[in-house]
Amino acid sequence: MGAGQLADRTDGEEGRARSLHRRRHLRRQPACRRNLGSEVYRRHQHGSTRSDLQSGRSGDRRSLRERRSDLDRRSEAVARGGGSMSAQGEGMSGQTVRLAVSEGVATVTLHRPEVLNAIDATLAAELRDVFRSLRGREDVRAVILTGAGRAFSAGADLKYLQRRLEEGASADRLLDELLAPLNDVVRLIRGMPKIVIAAIHGVASGGGCNLALACDYRLAASGTRFNQAFVRLGIAPDCGGTFIVPRLIGWGKAFEWMVSGELIEAEEAMRWGLVHRVVPEATLLEEARAFATRVVQGPIRALVAIKHLLTMSLAASLDEHLERERQLVTLLAATEDFREGVRAFIEKRPPRFRGS
Repeated sequence: MGAGQLADRTDGEEGRARSLHRRRHLRRQPACRRNLGSEVYRRHQHGSTRSDLQSGRSGDRRSLRERRSDLDRRSEAVARGGGSMSAQGEGMSGQTVRLAVSEGVATVTLHRPEVLNAIDATLAAELRDVFRSLRGREDVRAVILTGAGRAFSAGADLKYLQRRLEEGASADRLLDELLAPLNDVVRLIRGMPKIVIAAIHGVASGGGCNLALACDYRLAASGTRFNQAFVRLGIAPDCGGTFIVPRLIGWGKAFEWMVSGELIEAEEAMRWGLVHRVVPEATLLEEARAFATRVVQGPIRALVAIKHLLTMSLAASLDEHLERERQLVTLLAATEDFREGVRAFIEKRPPRFRGS
């Protein structure tokens, strides 16, 4: 992500000097000639590794024309959004994650109900594989992420961690087995051209909480409890929590919540801005599917463009973002959905969007 890239590039005095030179160089250029963050979007879409970030330290040496053409292609890909829904895929089931696809909506279910969907290496890897499989599917426009049984997810499976440590696994290796796939899942959720909806119930704790908060739209059942429990274990938050949470509720509130390890109820989470709505648990999935259906029936290219622009606004200057906005709006203005939206407004009727 942009913050990681900045940290890598400014590591040490030499890195800070190079960064200062680049900033001065950028300020001398017109906004339209800058590389407008397409590399950051590439990492959002595809989930880069640390080695990818390190290998890019020397900067983008392509010609201006190549860089602008690359941005045009990426912006156009965003504007294309979910594509056609002519095919409907079959569901699939792993050992710990279930996938079902129906009418443009994929439902991904964490399935270790006997341990409140606590996350072990198998669940982490299967969840990454499922989201990778969904990224390019044109028959899927919305994704619901939820948990089986009594909880969304209790976070890391501590009994699994303890057993692996007793077997001699190093802490570094063990955490990497869990965090590498989970970090990929967060990147995929934030970068994939789908709208991802969290349907949260029971408890969302630790890494499970942060996976839910990474989703674009978050519904919580009444009585759900949210917890950043990391400090109680003597460790810092993971799965993007320290990146995502302060952007939702502000630095001060995020700091207070994370250092206290406090449990908060769904209604409080909504007041803070962690979730969008609180609904009765009996209707949680029904409400999530209703929102997903609105996405599927809506102007999907515009919805995906809004997600992309909001995400990229966190890592861009105003000039860069205005140019990215202009390019995407130009592409969207050429779609049939835009023409239909204008006609429907003038004719005072509901629009009939087709995603084209």
